[in-house]
This record gives sequence, structure tokens and C-alpha cells, in this order.
Amino acid sequence: MKTMHHSQFPKDSEFDMELFNTVSTETTQVIPEPVQHLLDKFSGVFAEPNQLPPRREREHAINLIAGAGPISVRPYLIHMHMKKRWSFVLVFFHNILVFSG
Repeated sequence: MKTMHHSQFPKDSEFDMELFNTVSTETTQVIPEPVQHLLDKFSGVFAEPNQLPPRREREHAINLIAGAGPISVRPYLIHMHMKKRWSFVLVFFHNILVFSG
């Protein structure tokens, strides 16, 4: 939460000052017991990293061909009757999920 304080200088003064005071509020979240058990069991996985990961035998790389431009391939097009059919199926299942819950 921020509160703003204005200076008490006269309006025709060349001085203008705004001070911001930041007040932090801490919120605590209750972690369910099964989740806390997993966090404790795998604490090494969920620990904050304090160094870079170790070097690997094989580093990931994407080798590009020199001078190659972007790939020019038409996007996959679906026939209009199939698009209408899929749209109907998706709306049907969406309505089942929305109205049954």
C-alpha cells in the first residue's frame, strides 16, 4: 500500500516535492499437509538455486545453415465442413462441462 504526501510549499513556489511511503503487509498461506509432505520429501528439487547448473557432456544447440532464410510452408488448412463439425463438437463438450458442474 502506498501513501503519498505533498509538500507544503506555496503553489507559486519553484519547489514541488512528492514523497511516497510504502507499507508492506505480509500474507501467509496455509499449505495443505499432503503438499507440505511432498515439499519436504523433495526439498532439494524445490530449493532456491544458489549457483549455476553443472556443465553437461552435451550442451543443447540448434545449428543453423548459413544464409538460410525462413521456411516458406503453407499452414495446414482444414476443409470447411470439417471445421464446422469440429466447432460443433467443441461447443457441445464445452456446454456439457460448463452446465454440468
